[in-house]
Amino acid sequence: MSLLLGYYGPLLSERTRMIAESYYYDDLSLSEISDNEGMTRQGVLDHIRRADTALTNYEQKLGFARKLTVAASAAERIASLTDDPEVLRLCGEISAQTADEQNLTGGDIFGI
Repeated sequence: MSLLLGYYGPLLSERTRMIAESYYYDDLSLSEISDNEGMTRQGVLDHIRRADTALTNYEQKLGFARKLTVAASAAERIASLTDDPEVLRLCGEISAQTADEQNLTGGDIFGI
């Protein structure tokens, strides 16, 4: 879910995004977030569920994370089938770009 939050988080409301980031990126518990935000644990859980639903819907409709995963896998497969230096260089660029996307979002590409 953290990968999807990285891609689609800006589409969430500010408060929902901040709570989801605290939960997924900072690994805070519901109690810790509720103390920080001055709200109940149930309220925090409601925001996290709202974020999960929205992020899943965005991915189902847009498919960005899935497309990135497919591109990375294809680049690895192509690189394994050739010795052509230019093709290997291009596959390396694709792999680096997909890794950069993972790092920018704080996510694990296979941990959707």
